[in-house]
Amino acid sequence: MMCLLGRNGPTLKRRLTTTMQTEHDYLAFILIGAGSSYGRATDKETAIKEALRSLRDWKHLYKVSDVDVVLNVVDVQGYDRVTFAYDGVFGVPEATPGAKGQRIDREIERVERRSPKFKR
Repeated sequence: MMCLLGRNGPTLKRRLTTTMQTEHDYLAFILIGAGSSYGRATDKETAIKEALRSLRDWKHLYKVSDVDVVLNVVDVQGYDRVTFAYDGVFGVPEATPGAKGQRIDREIERVERRSPKFKR
């Protein structure tokens, strides 16, 4: 997975693998201050754990250790490059890789979890 900074936030581009043919492709993201933390996996809980683990990158700016966090979880199956920001989730359909990104009009689930304890 690659992360490219786009106009509306990070763009997640998944490399083609055999796991892309699964029924689900979950993106869990946490919007935080001037950025975000995210995880993407075929299992919802794995995507959530990856997003919580990537909060570690923000510990020098924010208190993110052992706090309650709201995660946004959406199934982005069928989309290759995905961008998310405060105004929604956008992606490029896998079937048309040269196409322009479009809004992913799927329900965004809000999940509350406790972040892990990070050492300073």
